[in-house]
Amino acid sequence: MAAEQHALPLASNGSTTEPRNEPLLPSGFRRSDVVRLMCQCLNDLGYLRAARALEEESGFAVLSDSMASLRAGILVGEWSRVEAEVEQLQLLSKSDKLAVRFLIYRQKYLELLEAGRAQDALHCLREQLAPLETQGPLCALLHAHRRTPDCFTGPFRHATRDAIPARADTSVAGTSTTEEQRGGCRLGLTIGELSACLLCADAEELHAQMGWDGAAGSSRRQLLHELQPHIPPSVLLPEHRLQTLLQQAVLWQTNQSMFTHAALCGQSLFEDLCSSADDIPRETVRVLEKHSDEVWFVKFSHNGEMLASASKDRIVVVWDVRAPKMPHKAVLSGHTNALSFVAWSPDDECLLTCGADRLLKLWRVQTGECLRTFAKHTETVTACAWLPDGRHFVSAGVDKNVFLWSVARSEVVQAWRGPRITDLAVSHTGSLLIGVCANKVRLCSLSVRADGTPHMDTDDEHGFDEVDSITSLSLSNDSRYLLVNVASEEIHAWDLNERHVLHKYRGQKQGRFIIRSAFGGVNDAFVVSGSEDSQVYIWHRHNSALLEVLPGHSGTVNAVAWNPCDPHMFASCSDDHTVRVWGLPTGPRPPAA
Repeated sequence: MAAEQHALPLASNGSTTEPRNEPLLPSGFRRSDVVRLMCQCLNDLGYLRAARALEEESGFAVLSDSMASLRAGILVGEWSRVEAEVEQLQLLSKSDKLAVRFLIYRQKYLELLEAGRAQDALHCLREQLAPLETQGPLCALLHAHRRTPDCFTGPFRHATRDAIPARADTSVAGTSTTEEQRGGCRLGLTIGELSACLLCADAEELHAQMGWDGAAGSSRRQLLHELQPHIPPSVLLPEHRLQTLLQQAVLWQTNQSMFTHAALCGQSLFEDLCSSADDIPRETVRVLEKHSDEVWFVKFSHNGEMLASASKDRIVVVWDVRAPKMPHKAVLSGHTNALSFVAWSPDDECLLTCGADRLLKLWRVQTGECLRTFAKHTETVTACAWLPDGRHFVSAGVDKNVFLWSVARSEVVQAWRGPRITDLAVSHTGSLLIGVCANKVRLCSLSVRADGTPHMDTDDEHGFDEVDSITSLSLSNDSRYLLVNVASEEIHAWDLNERHVLHKYRGQKQGRFIIRSAFGGVNDAFVVSGSEDSQVYIWHRHNSALLEVLPGHSGTVNAVAWNPCDPHMFASCSDDHTVRVWGLPTGPRPPAA
């Protein structure tokens, strides 16, 4: 039997019987807790014999007999065994037990259908699943009991969760949490949705309809992952728990430091983090001069190798930031009025440009060739954004239209007439369209139809209000957090999931013009913004402290962009007709005046 299935000194029903007077270690922790974490970590790292030896010597194991039996039963599909073990779990609340039963019966039901045992599946649906729905709203139960440590809040908490890489079949549950390996990510939560599966002609149709990969796929391991929030962590240890604790410790040190800018990946555990102001890019390393008028927008390519700048002079310049002198790679000329926005295609091969001439143009970056012109807006095009498929994009204009375009057909596949959207973005998953209108942030779900065509679910449009007019927006790398510049000379960081402001950043000057800000650095540790006083402002993202005010430009700094692949490089553009690229200081900081 695998090391993680050896017996704990627990009751067979999974309820803990650890003595209250168990001697504590000098650190204040229970010896049994520390040993169990060590055993789990050894298993995660593949040291199964070492884990088994530690369990045998200490008398502590990761799983109780009951939990080991439950896990094994799920992995081999012995549902009668699983159902018996669930009944013995005494530490579950009524709602948790209901959720556990539903998740298990759902998997059992789908596997019976997959195996062609329609009568047995119908019996499971009627006698086991249907009675559960009468005891409470299943969807609410499955989502209301997520156990999230409340010792860390806001982006720090979620950074911890997202920073731990999952390994297939190395945790207690033996399941990866990555989206690609989830076997039941679109499974229905109502009896009505599940009963519709009875009409599926074969297993392939069942898999497609439910987004489920079957008994032979990862669905059983995904079931273990879904059960985790409903079983006390002392009984079923959360996945990779020791690694999570280590990551939290490093993140805590990172957030305590004003200047820490080192990558968390590969960080040494043998010493505390140390940092200084020299870890912030605050020195101009190159002034890029090609434009003949105000520069209104800059954006790095996804691979960090190129920078595009858009100007009132009606051209876009693409710069090669890999080369020491950062020469211009292409000059995109063809628009007849000022340009204010660009968007890189997901593969960085193409660039969308738009502005006051009411057109969008698609360019091949390597050759500077204009591939297509998209004409539908009747007034200035304010913003555009690609969908992840690279075949569609959205655009917004002063004419109060939001268009969803097909690149191949050069035509609008869906139009949304409504608010005057002044800036927009699409989440990295392609599931959410975010726009700003006056003092409102508008959110619209994006979905994909059966024929593969994306669709804006405008009936599901919702949002929230700001305290003043919003001039621009910027998404974090994970698309969960949103920066908005407001006319009251503040920048607000919103949590899009929880719909509240996490942080406010003050100091930059803004009142007459559109000023843009951005997240930047490792794990989006900084917030950077332009300003009407010709300076660039940098704040600590998590404590809102103003870290740097950088002079250099001689006119309003309209926009900034941080290199997504180089945490020590960002760019700014200005009314002074220049683009500045900033990097780490090469010498000592000059004395204060």
